[in-house]
Amino acid sequence: MTSYRNIVLGALLLATVVLSAVTLIRVLKPIPVRAASKQSQGKGKLDVQPAAVNIIDSAPDPKDSHKRAERTAKNNRYDKNDKNAKRLTELPFGGGAVHGSEQPPPFAVPVKQSDAIVIGRVTKAQPYLTNTETGMYTELNVTVEEVLKNDGIPSAAIGSSLVVDREAGAMRLHDGRVIYYETGGLGSVPRNGHRYLLFIKRIHDGTDITIITGYELRGGKVFPLDGEAHVFDPATGQITRKAPFEGVEESSFLAIVQSAMANPSRVLTPEWRLKK
Repeated sequence: MTSYRNIVLGALLLATVVLSAVTLIRVLKPIPVRAASKQSQGKGKLDVQPAAVNIIDSAPDPKDSHKRAERTAKNNRYDKNDKNAKRLTELPFGGGAVHGSEQPPPFAVPVKQSDAIVIGRVTKAQPYLTNTETGMYTELNVTVEEVLKNDGIPSAAIGSSLVVDREAGAMRLHDGRVIYYETGGLGSVPRNGHRYLLFIKRIHDGTDITIITGYELRGGKVFPLDGEAHVFDPATGQITRKAPFEGVEESSFLAIVQSAMANPSRVLTPEWRLKK
């Protein structure tokens, strides 16, 4: 009898231990975080393709010695001379680099900082490596349709082919590898065949012209190249992407630019308010 009672007590004790262990595991087990669906991940995505999507084959060296010298000189002007930078051509397929990742994005409507503001269509886009192959810029030919401002850039005239640059790009090398380069604070590179409003300025002692920022004009609306911000919504647990003036009517945005030009000493905020 005693033996039977000991067996029963032992079984009860074992059951108690197991139950306690199960309860403890349930308490300590972390609450799983539900991953966002593909549909929710894409919610709020900017309707502008990033530079990484616009992959362009590397250009052959110019056969003309004068043009080759000009290209070498321009490649040198965009070199950062950073001894610690890795050569982009040594990166694996899909490799890339970001220069100045801590830089803030440009002003949404940088009227005062621009030497010229033009509307035009990109007719050619070609990325180039710097001479040390540690940097990249994309050279764009833009047929100018309208000039909103021009302070001393002769080529920024209606009907002219304007050459402008952006320090970013995606290049396919001769061996088929694709490499990327971005400049901190900047977003996309304008795409060939598309129409844009561009804020531009002279750099390198006036030798080159760079895009400060710009907006694609498509379907009567504007889509910014820069200023994308990731906003977390605690109510839904989702991260959406937004940028200043995204999806604004083209006519309304042009009125905003004209208003900013009439008040060059002020900064236009993304909330569309003129603020000192």
